[in-house]
Amino acid sequence: MKKLYPLIFIIITTQAIGQRIASGNLHSLFICADSTARGCGADDVGTLGDGGGFDKLSPVQVNGLTRVIAVAAGDDHSLFLKNDGTVWSCGQNQKGQLGDGTMVGKSTPVQVSSLAGIIAVSVGRDNSLFLKNDGTVLGCGYNGNTYDSIPVQINGLAGIVSISSGGVNSLFLKNDSTVWSCLNNSSTPIKINSLSGIVDISASAGDLHFLALKNDSTAWAWGDNQFGQLGDGTIVTKPTPVKVNSLSSIVAVSAGGAPHSLFLKSNGTVWGCGNNSNGQLGDGTIIDKSIPVQINSLSGIVEIFRGGSSYTHSLFLKNDGTVWACGSNAHGELGDGTNTKRLTPIQVTNLCPVLGVEENSIENVISIFPNPSSDFINVNYKSKTSQVQFEIIDVLGRKVTSFNLQGSGSEEEQINISKLSRGVYLLKVTDGDLHFARRFVKD
Repeated sequence: MKKLYPLIFIIITTQAIGQRIASGNLHSLFICADSTARGCGADDVGTLGDGGGFDKLSPVQVNGLTRVIAVAAGDDHSLFLKNDGTVWSCGQNQKGQLGDGTMVGKSTPVQVSSLAGIIAVSVGRDNSLFLKNDGTVLGCGYNGNTYDSIPVQINGLAGIVSISSGGVNSLFLKNDSTVWSCLNNSSTPIKINSLSGIVDISASAGDLHFLALKNDSTAWAWGDNQFGQLGDGTIVTKPTPVKVNSLSSIVAVSAGGAPHSLFLKSNGTVWGCGNNSNGQLGDGTIIDKSIPVQINSLSGIVEIFRGGSSYTHSLFLKNDGTVWACGSNAHGELGDGTNTKRLTPIQVTNLCPVLGVEENSIENVISIFPNPSSDFINVNYKSKTSQVQFEIIDVLGRKVTSFNLQGSGSEEEQINISKLSRGVYLLKVTDGDLHFARRFVKD
């Protein structure tokens, strides 16, 4: 039975659901299903927010925080975004990166000063960025010249929908799908003219390389390429974006500081290239790769670490709420209870279920075609109950629209997406106590 459902109105909430896993230089952060936060790895300066003191080989709870919806991990500091739009921070603060008006480190979270209505956070080596619900951006910490211990607005930025802080330069995605760059919290942003139709960005907090995802599900890269992190089959630096080789159906990108790059495909597999000296590409070797290779034994992945200061380890969130990790583990950053390097992904142990959506496991339950599409998508699914709810979620986790359907077994629905902006979306299906989701691209 085939029905047509037009998208007549758009509902945009001011609350965004951000990254649920984050890998810093020597530590990792996670959001639990109860909206508390956990961390593991180096903790000598309080990066895990539990009072600090020594490395944690397994995840520990961050003190005093609830209703956490996003985390970000820097070299030696951490950020936590709450669902009320406030941001909390802990760890190293010599350059004001915690944004509390001091340059004194904190081993438990403190509230970032003068912030409200924040929907996304991002960190570099020693700076922090904050995206407001009005599309403006603020930053604190090292700004390329001096230090800001209280967030200041970055001039010349408006209509921003995504941010990514790098080691020196940061990237900003505008609502017209263009990409802009500036020197961390300072300088005047400049447009990267050779990019358009972009739906996702990632800046490396280590060496200078950058990634962008286009609305045709291809990945593009530019900057330093010493280890093949641009994925174009060379080790030659590229000042302008080049297409990453041999990849399609990409739904997320992440530029690590190793430097290495990760790419999440719509089928739940992950591919990587670049520096692999600690096994952070997860292919069982320590050999650098200039063309992306598939990470071993991973499927059903719905999220990869979001850039940040992840130098030598990588994190992956599965559709069953478990987290997997590979690479360096000298300080327990992989969270498996040891400090043993892992060349292939292993499960983070003693960790609460992490917020996630079931995706790859429902390949035979729900399908979307054509994908990408510019006008209509056909959705095939097998309903279990008589009442099924559909929601469309944008790249920032905001609900665009929702509607209910009467289920009757095998269904085919046609949804009009012509009024959506170009980009990557999530179609979330609630069928009784079952929750499924699949990504699609509006081109």
